Amino acid sequence: MSAPTVRRRRLGAKLRALRGDLTLDQLAEKSNGRFVSSKVSRIETAKTAAKAKDVEALLDLYAEIGREVSEELRAALLTLTKEGGSAWLVALVSGCSDAGVRRLDQP
Repeated sequence: MSAPTVRRRRLGAKLRALRGDLTLDQLAEKSNGRFVSSKVSRIETAKTAAKAKDVEALLDLYAEIGREVSEELRAALLTLTKEGGSAWLVALVSGCSDAGVRRLDQP
């Protein structure tokens, strides 16, 4: 299993490829207010984890403007999105024993 940042970078690269020759400002304009260029940039450069609803909306927008977004590609990108931010928590929790964990409400 790859690290979350690697998955986010892979997702960002795929989304960037789908954007094609559109600038971020052109994309923001075509989105009719759904996206601002800075948000798309942060997703494409993996500086922030994408939310599934944002990726779905981007894929819908790309399909609207004539990019080819197959169901297979959509499913793969949404899987990357959902796995991109949670693997560190699973790794952290699975590496801890009960003896090393204390509840936050206990002194």
